[in-house]
Amino acid sequence: MSAKYTQMNELSRTETPNKPLVSRLQRLIAVFFLLQCALTWPLWVSPGYPQIPWFGLLTGVPFWIDYVLFAGVVIGAFGVIANVTIRGRDVFPGVLYAASLGLVLLDQHRLQPWTFQFIASGLLLWLAPDSRGLKCNRWFICSVYIYSAVSKLDLTFLDAHGQLLLNAGLNNLGVETNYWSTESRRWMALSLPVGELIIGGLLAFRQTRSLGRWASYVMHGLLIWMLGPLGLNHEYGVLGWNLYFILQNRLLFASGAASSSIVDQIETINPWRNRVAFAMTGLLVGLPILENWGLYDHWPAWAVYCSRPEKVRIEVVPAEGEEVPEGLSDFLTPGPVFSDSEEFSIDKWSFQTRYCPVYPQLRYRLAVARAFLDRIPTESFQIEIELTPDRWTGVREVISLSNRHELDEYCSRFWINTRPRPTH
Repeated sequence: MSAKYTQMNELSRTETPNKPLVSRLQRLIAVFFLLQCALTWPLWVSPGYPQIPWFGLLTGVPFWIDYVLFAGVVIGAFGVIANVTIRGRDVFPGVLYAASLGLVLLDQHRLQPWTFQFIASGLLLWLAPDSRGLKCNRWFICSVYIYSAVSKLDLTFLDAHGQLLLNAGLNNLGVETNYWSTESRRWMALSLPVGELIIGGLLAFRQTRSLGRWASYVMHGLLIWMLGPLGLNHEYGVLGWNLYFILQNRLLFASGAASSSIVDQIETINPWRNRVAFAMTGLLVGLPILENWGLYDHWPAWAVYCSRPEKVRIEVVPAEGEEVPEGLSDFLTPGPVFSDSEEFSIDKWSFQTRYCPVYPQLRYRLAVARAFLDRIPTESFQIEIELTPDRWTGVREVISLSNRHELDEYCSRFWINTRPRPTH
C-alpha cells in the first residue's frame, strides 16, 4: 500500500475539512426534529385521529409499532446530537431517518413539510458526509425556495393567502389596507413569492450566496413575525421551522466547501454513496415539477402557504335520535339557514388534536372524511370538492359526492391508499 493511499485512508477515518460542518448540520437537524416532534406529539403517538398509511398493506400494522419507531427517532436524534459513533461509524443518523420514514409510511399526515426536509437533508449528509453532501443540500434547499415561490405565482394566492400574510405584516405596523385598490394589494402580495424566488436564485451561486443568505434571514424573520403571536398566531411548529431555516442557512451557505486534491481523492473512497446522494438530489430537485399535472403531492413539491391544494367541504345530517361522539362534535358548526345539516371541519380537527395543519392532498382529505363518516351515525351527507384552481383565473372545478358509493368510487381512482388503520 502506498504512503499516499495510507494517508488518505487515515484521514477518511478521522475527519475531512468539511466533516465538522456536516456534523453541526446533522446535530441541528436532530435538535429541531425532536423539537418539532414535541410540538406536534399527538401526530406521532396518538391513535385517535385517523391514520392513513401510504399503502393498503400497512393498514393492519398494530399501533405499538409506532411507539417502537418513535423511540427509534428519539434514540437516533440523541445519538446524533451527542455525536456518538459505533466502531467509528455514524450509525445514529441511519436510525433516526429509518425510524422516521417508518412512521411516515404508517400515516401520510406525518409527511409535514419540515419532516420531509429534515429526512431528505439528513440522508444527503449521511450518504455523503463531505463537500458533495453539502453541495447536494445546497441545491436541494435552493429548489425549496424556488418551487415554493412558483407555487404562489397565481391569482388565487394574490387574492387569498397573499392578502392574509400581507395584512398580518402591515397591520402589525398600523398600516390599514382596506382602502387600497385591488391591483395595489395584488402587487404587494406578489412581492412575497418574487422575493422568495430571488433568494433561491441568489443562494444557488457562490458569488451571490452571502447576499441570498442575509435576505433569507430577513424573509424568515418576517414570516415568524407575521405568523407568530403578534400576527396570525399560528402553531409553534410553523415558527420553529422558520427558525430552523435561519440557523441552517447560516451554516450551509456561510462559505464554500473546502477544496483540495487530497480532499477530492478522500471523498471518492465510497463512490457508491456519493452516487446515491447525487441521484437522490436529482429526484428531490426534479420531481416537484410533476405537481403541476397532479402527479406529485403538494407539500413535497413545496406548495406551502399557497392556494393550489384542493378544498373539501363536508356537510352531514346526524341520524335522528343519535348523538355525534363528543370528540367529533366540537368540530361541527351549523350549516345553511333553514337546514338540518352541520359542517364538519377537517382542518380544525387536525389543528386541535394534532397541533399541525392537515395533509393537503385531495385523496388524504377524502380518506379522513371517510373515516369521520364511519364514526358518526348518519347516511345523509354532502361532500363538495373544489379542485386546484386555474393559475390565471382562480376558477376551481367543483365536484359533489352525496353517498357512500360515490365517495368510495371517487377514492378508488387514487393510486395511494385511502383506507385508515383500525382504531381498535
